[in-house]
Amino acid sequence: MPDVEPPPTGNTITWATNGKSSPIARSEAMTATVDGKMYVLGGYTDSTFTPTKRVDVFDPVANTWTRLINADMPVALSHAGC
Repeated sequence: MPDVEPPPTGNTITWATNGKSSPIARSEAMTATVDGKMYVLGGYTDSTFTPTKRVDVFDPVANTWTRLINADMPVALSHAGC
């Protein structure tokens, strides 16, 4: 019988629900973290599976979401790598 390796140790992810909810429901969006803020790009916003160009940023220190109106993506995307 092969040896069973112990689970990995190190950093863990802790989920919290005390942050402000996203301004819109979104699935299959892309995210990137820059300077401590989370950028959410594109994705689907409803059940039509039509992607959006929309970009929002979450600032966890201020607990605020901001739509980057002048920074929408040039094309609507989902399932893209960041």
